[in-house]
Amino acid sequence: MHRIGFTLSCMAMCGVLISPAARAVAEQRTGQQELARIQDVRLTKTGVLQGTLQDDQGQRITNQVVHVYLVDKFAVTTRTNDQGEFRVADAVGGTYRIDVGYNSWTCRCWTDQAAPPGASNGLSITATQPTANPFVIRGQKPLCCLWSGEPLMLGVLIAAAIAIPIAVHNSDSDDAS
Repeated sequence: MHRIGFTLSCMAMCGVLISPAARAVAEQRTGQQELARIQDVRLTKTGVLQGTLQDDQGQRITNQVVHVYLVDKFAVTTRTNDQGEFRVADAVGGTYRIDVGYNSWTCRCWTDQAAPPGASNGLSITATQPTANPFVIRGQKPLCCLWSGEPLMLGVLIAAAIAIPIAVHNSDSDDAS
């Protein structure tokens, strides 16, 4: 019994320690790729972020889910229309991340008055990776994502990492008497 508890507590601790390191490497690679794709975009006078989505052959991608994040916080989900265009209403100036399938882009949005001269009137993005994964089951998340963005899950894992070794130690003490 002692070996099973010890093994489980070691596995839990390894998962907690290894996963953040692996995630940091993945984020560093993704961050390096995204730096090359930052676009300056001018919002419309009414605060709408407009964009078009196309594949690497130049064909517009229709009815595709587009996730929009403002400074890494979820803002809105929208879909492209029949012309491969999407719109995000009530956008404010700031840095946005746009995710479509395996693709991710970063853009700086500017109000009409503050936009630099080189800012485009809309975001034009080209999906170079598949926009859908046939092997992912909806609702499934990688283990590293379970505790990276959710403070409650992180707290549960830390509590388990503390409680399991204590319980194993106490159960060994009870068996000896």
